[in-house]
Amino acid sequence: DAAHELRTPVSIILSHCEYSLAELEMSPEVRKEFLCIQDKALQMSQLVSHLLNIARAESTGFHPSFEDVDLEILAESAADELTGKAAQKEIRIEIHNYLKPPVIEGNTELLFRLFINLIDNGIQYGRTGGYIKIFLEQRGKNACIRVSDDGIGIPEENLDKIWNRFYRSDKSRSDSVGFGLGLFIVKYIVRLHKGTIAVESEVGRGTSFILTLPITPPAS
Repeated sequence: DAAHELRTPVSIILSHCEYSLAELEMSPEVRKEFLCIQDKALQMSQLVSHLLNIARAESTGFHPSFEDVDLEILAESAADELTGKAAQKEIRIEIHNYLKPPVIEGNTELLFRLFINLIDNGIQYGRTGGYIKIFLEQRGKNACIRVSDDGIGIPEENLDKIWNRFYRSDKSRSDSVGFGLGLFIVKYIVRLHKGTIAVESEVGRGTSFILTLPITPPAS
């Protein structure tokens, strides 16, 4: 309920910031303040979205609709949305599709969020000048999604903790703006699709998330 109530005022803050920055004359100092407000409001908007997804995850009555979903298009759309953020760290995003055709039965909105969260995680913990590689392929009757980066990696003793809400593997980073909810939501989305998810990581070498999703629709 709180998340729903917050959506409107946050949207109003963002819309007024966008209008002011685009249409009003202002000094560099004032523009800097508006950009700061806009940045923090965007973070609030993302948090509200995460909270709503968690509410869904904990609601036993939530049954998402399934349709034909093209995983390659979703991966490309998510990568496009995060291109600017990746460019700030000179991280390149590559998509390699070996799944023919790359279409499964799933929920478009949730699977798009899955790609967004995994790519964003790779950017947040990636190294400057590094990469995020997304591989799509078929394994038996499942579609396999592998998202790999060459970032800071995750200590072995923390691998089982990354799925917990509000957990961040590198809490000491002062520039980290994540909420520690992205991977919790990813696991929830995979579970809704009757799939599996695993992680492989080595400190200083990078991390890979390996997901399998049934190509045929899961039984209701």
